[in-house]
Amino acid sequence: MDEDPPPVEPELVYPQNDVVTVEVGKRAELKCIAYVGLGEDSDTLMYWTVDGTDSEEHEELKESRQFTPEKDRVFGLSILSISKVHRRFLNVPIKCTVSSSVASKFGWVLLQEADHSAFYASVALCLAASLTILVLASAFLFFKVEVVLAYRKLSRHFSKQAPDGKLYDGYVSFLHPDTLSSDEMATFALQILPEELEKKHGYSLYIRGRDDCPGEAVPDVIASTMRQCRRLIIILSPEAKSSADNKTEEESLLCNQSQLGYEQKIGIHDALTQNDLQVILVEIGGPVDYSCLPESLHYIKKKQGALKWRKASLGTQKLTTLRSNRNFWKNLRTSCFPETDHLNYVTLGLLKTSKTICLAH
Repeated sequence: MDEDPPPVEPELVYPQNDVVTVEVGKRAELKCIAYVGLGEDSDTLMYWTVDGTDSEEHEELKESRQFTPEKDRVFGLSILSISKVHRRFLNVPIKCTVSSSVASKFGWVLLQEADHSAFYASVALCLAASLTILVLASAFLFFKVEVVLAYRKLSRHFSKQAPDGKLYDGYVSFLHPDTLSSDEMATFALQILPEELEKKHGYSLYIRGRDDCPGEAVPDVIASTMRQCRRLIIILSPEAKSSADNKTEEESLLCNQSQLGYEQKIGIHDALTQNDLQVILVEIGGPVDYSCLPESLHYIKKKQGALKWRKASLGTQKLTTLRSNRNFWKNLRTSCFPETDHLNYVTLGLLKTSKTICLAH
């Protein structure tokens, strides 16, 4: 007859005063593992208590247990199932006790709510970074003209560009006065434009009617001078028309008032075929009807648009006009000109001195 193995003192394997992270309001399971002896003893018990009260007093708690032999040893497993974790279960000792006829051992578990601060911090950081990028992108789009101008001004101090052999930053083309509209264009071209670009920012402009000498062969001078310019600025108004009203662009070159058409012809030809001259359209006085202008101007307008300058007005629209024109000058400098250096300004002075001597003769 086999004798039952002698009872031994149980040993609690798990838990050993551990902390378990749980989600409040969700399901959780706690395990208790103990060595109970060399054989299963009917006197061996495993049970749970929550803060000193039996688990059976809580409807959310349910116990299950089993004993498993393993290499002549028997281990007990008790599982405490929590259908829904309430806050009253947090940070209180949940004790597992294994008891036999020899001794009792216990270990406890503390439930703590999962700390999502790191997750929330990372989400907040991502949102802040995204918001910062969005704000910076919006600020750049809103102030991109100022950013470009500031960058050019700073880069001028750190890098030197090789000279391109050009004498002028821009060739100004406009219809000479014979109507009120063209008189407004002349005022803009001969006074307002050089006042802003030459005197304030040191750019060099070649303006027909101001910088040419009497008696010069017009076609030769236009072609030669335009190839010494980096850009062609064409000033247009609502009443602007082709040099010969309804005639074709080629026919307009043969008319008596062909200077404007010839300037535009040479400049646009160089811009479209040689990519050597940038053309800038400036509209003053309101929208321009390009249907009565050469196709080349219509093409440039469609491709790159035009800058709009408004004459200063009185009344409630004065502030809007001033703001619009302030943006016009910034866009003109950004689109048309790199920041010039002192050498260009000195060159401009020498050129104007030579023109003064030429006119005097």
